[in-house]
Parts: sequence; C-alpha cells; structure tokens
Amino acid sequence: MTVMAVPGTAARHAEVIQGLKNLAEFLKDHPDLPLENGQDPYRVSVRHGTDEENRAEVDRIAAILGVTPGHSGSTHYTAARDFGGGVTYSATAITRRYMASYNAALSYQGSVQAEGREAA
Repeated sequence: MTVMAVPGTAARHAEVIQGLKNLAEFLKDHPDLPLENGQDPYRVSVRHGTDEENRAEVDRIAAILGVTPGHSGSTHYTAARDFGGGVTYSATAITRRYMASYNAALSYQGSVQAEGREAA
C-alpha cells in the first residue's frame, strides 16, 4: 500500500503537536481545571449546579485560563483558550431551560418516519 503525502500535512501535524504540548503543560500547571471523562476531556460541560452556579464555575475556569467568558446567544456561556494548532480548552454552561427544551425535542427522535422507511 502506498501512502500519499498531503501537502502541508507535516506542518499541520507540527502545529497540532505543539498545541497539545502547550495544553498538556498548562494542565500540568493547573490541576484545579476540570476535565471530562469522555473522548474529548478538554471540552468541559459545566452542568451540575443551578444556572448561576454553573456560570460562576465558568467564570472560575476563565480566570485560570486568563480569558473573558462570553455568551453565545442567551443559552450558552463559555470560556475558551486556544493553545495553537486548533487545540482548545473550553468550558461551557448551558441554561437548564434550554437543556430541558433540547431533551424534550429529542424525546420524539425515531417517532416520526419518512414514508417507506421502517423504524430502527
């Protein structure tokens, strides 16, 4: 099997590797930053308190990251820091009202099928 090199791949790999190194060093120096248990541990969902408590936790994380948190619409409150190469640590709080609406919408998933298509 022949592997074809894509132009810019080596440079892109180097950028991502450097970004991961930067993030790893930052996490090592800040053990008080939370991490998720899943596949993308540095994309944290802050969701275990009230809306006010969750925003306060995002503010705390933002202070550690040295960034200013911001709102994305009226439902998401996020602090994020770019470590280079597309590697970003972020913490996001989503309002409980929005999550309830989202979960309600998901409850219909699979209930309506296009004609001629069988349900899974």
